[in-house]
Amino acid sequence: MDEIDPFLAYMNARVRGMKSHLLTREQYEQLIEAGSETAIADRLLSSPYQHDLAESLTRYQGADAIEDAASRNLVKTYERLLSVTRGLDADIGEIFFQRWDLIAVKSLLRAKHHGLDAQSGDSALVPGPGLGVALLHEYASLPSVEALVRALAVWNSSLCKVLVDKLPEYAQSNDLSILEDALDRNYFLKNMRLLRGNEGESAQILFIALQMEVDRINLRTVMSLRGAGEMDEAARSRILPGGRLAGPVIEQMVQAQTPEQVIELLGNTPYSEMRKGLYKFIQSHRFSQLERIFEHAFIAQLSRLSRTRGIGIAILLLYTWLKFNEVVNLRVIARGGAKHLPKGLVREEIMYV
Repeated sequence: MDEIDPFLAYMNARVRGMKSHLLTREQYEQLIEAGSETAIADRLLSSPYQHDLAESLTRYQGADAIEDAASRNLVKTYERLLSVTRGLDADIGEIFFQRWDLIAVKSLLRAKHHGLDAQSGDSALVPGPGLGVALLHEYASLPSVEALVRALAVWNSSLCKVLVDKLPEYAQSNDLSILEDALDRNYFLKNMRLLRGNEGESAQILFIALQMEVDRINLRTVMSLRGAGEMDEAARSRILPGGRLAGPVIEQMVQAQTPEQVIELLGNTPYSEMRKGLYKFIQSHRFSQLERIFEHAFIAQLSRLSRTRGIGIAILLLYTWLKFNEVVNLRVIARGGAKHLPKGLVREEIMYV
């Protein structure tokens, strides 16, 4: 029998303990049934968010307070995970935590691109391990995308320096995907090359996770290119290499005449289980729906890995995705209450896992 790594055993125990405090489906239902944002806040004051919400209510009201509390709680979660994972291989730890800063950077770029200031853009901003709430708001108040990019490049050159070179192209086209694509290529391709040469169990699991994220990005690109006929070099250059979806399958998807044909092509791929859910995307035509469907499949795969791979990094990846999903769900519920949306509509936006 292989000897169990004491650090991994410790990390697994700590993370499983944190996982036990995630909100349950029953608690989500209680929050949705609460209806108004005030009633939702009252419910959360008897939840693991109670201390953060009590603090946020001294500065904000209603949905704004709930979103601020959820963001601050997420930052505290990252801080705890940084403490729990100090024994991880340095490269693996950096890759893992940078992935969540990548989300934070993208939320800043999107808010600034769409002209949202620090206050009006709060609901669009997501903090990361190195990009906490205060710094997030400071950067959101910068006057332009160019100013934001240059500040981000100083803050984290490894993650964001690539944005500087793309500023002229972005300024000419006003196409945000140019900046987002640069971020993705820099983060995913660089780190997949690094992990590919590492034979450790943790590195292999993290590599699988990055592969799935590359597929998520490529599937969104395919849906935007669909029906374009044969892929030319410009279209082909938008596809990230290294995912689990093979090149020929992606080309067939781009040539598909309908979204339904794209979905059917997933039948012989690792994502066949997504097909049923993707029909919701076809009905809504919202890429946010596509992202959530893929995240559900992603979490299901991480759940399987955490059960089959035993003590290892899979539980860390799974918990972090579950926690992030919880924060997204709380934002949806809070905004639904503020806008008095039908409860059924709010439930459709929630991802239960």
